[in-house]
Amino acid sequence: MKIYLSFLIIAVFGLFVDIQAQNGPGGTDAGGALEVWLNAEQLGLSNGASVSSWTDLSGNSNHAIQGTAANRPTYATNGINGNASVQFNGSTQFLDIGAISSLNSVQTVTTFVAASTTSNHNGIYLRAEYAGGGAQTRFWATRVRSAGSVFQFETRKSGGGLVSRTTGDHILSSQWNGSSLVGYLDGTSVGSSGGATGTPNNHVSIAVGHNVSGSLYLNGEMGEIIVFSSVIGTCHRNLIENYLGDKYGTGVPGGIDKFR
Repeated sequence: MKIYLSFLIIAVFGLFVDIQAQNGPGGTDAGGALEVWLNAEQLGLSNGASVSSWTDLSGNSNHAIQGTAANRPTYATNGINGNASVQFNGSTQFLDIGAISSLNSVQTVTTFVAASTTSNHNGIYLRAEYAGGGAQTRFWATRVRSAGSVFQFETRKSGGGLVSRTTGDHILSSQWNGSSLVGYLDGTSVGSSGGATGTPNNHVSIAVGHNVSGSLYLNGEMGEIIVFSSVIGTCHRNLIENYLGDKYGTGVPGGIDKFR
């Protein structure tokens, strides 16, 4: 009995340590595939301050940077659902994340954005640029479009578009497996799309709040940005969507906190 109890205590302690060791949004790093985690509240800036660097919390130092003062977005202490956010003016403000070697040739990615916009316009939340891999080197993006007042999840610029409503506060997430794209709005699938094929190589950057060519500036705000270099499992995705939904007030499907 004593031996059994000792093993039980060890097992429970091991589980506790494992749970505590999880370091990522929603308590998960999806097996080490977390590449970028930008959380506005961790910046701790004063309201109205310009944001020159949005610090990456993933441990990979994939910070979003803006070296030109005139192009820096603004920090809001009372942004999305009362949480801190980084706000973009729709004309001049943007950030960029540099090359991420672990994204160089992968055909899988999962992204999350806690986003808000009240403006019907063409703007980019996130867009990745690669040096090669096909006719289009802008392999995946999350954006807002004025045509039809929609959100669009896309890959290879012109392929794999998915649409839904635009204004207000939302959690936008998408998963690309190299051939198809699935988009989620506030934890609910808005459909999947084929024709999203391609093999990217030599990752160059992730544009935040603009197109990589210096256009499509976002008129809106973001509280959190999360990027994984894999198609993470449903359990991990639900954990993160629940964490973001609770924090930013968008809820989860059916209003049920699935993992809280």
